[in-house]
Amino acid sequence: MSEAISSWADSRVEEMIRILDIRRKARGLSFRQLVDASGVAFETLHGWRVGERSPWLGTLEAALRALGLRLMIEPDVETETKDPVTLVIASQDNQFWRDFKYQLLLPRLAEMGVPAYKLAPLAGLSPATIYNWERGDRAKIATLLKVLRLIGYTVTLVDESKVSVSRQ
Repeated sequence: MSEAISSWADSRVEEMIRILDIRRKARGLSFRQLVDASGVAFETLHGWRVGERSPWLGTLEAALRALGLRLMIEPDVETETKDPVTLVIASQDNQFWRDFKYQLLLPRLAEMGVPAYKLAPLAGLSPATIYNWERGDRAKIATLLKVLRLIGYTVTLVDESKVSVSRQ
């Protein structure tokens, strides 16, 4: 199961990077202009494009925001949940990680009958990885995607103009 989830996560990351490049070209921006607008190093963006680097969540967010895109967590189309949650990713915000844990992750695990301590092994991660997110430590987008896939959620790209960020 973990290998299939890893493969799915990797393909989603590749898709996001392709969309990033398509959006950059559609906006008439050079690669250098995206580097300047996002604050993401040239080597990092280039590494993503050629498959030599896997994006950190915050760095991918910065590049997408420079192009007017946001990452949103929402239920997979096949997922049936009694209380669906949608969250706009703000990985540099500790409140986002608390919302992720207490509004989405823990309730969804309970709904699925999976104890929280079993999440990390199921996703092929160390328990410290998930714990560190809550403290605001950096996360790879592929790692987050693996966890989301296990609980029936995914990440989509949305136009920033269609996003409203509100706290409950």
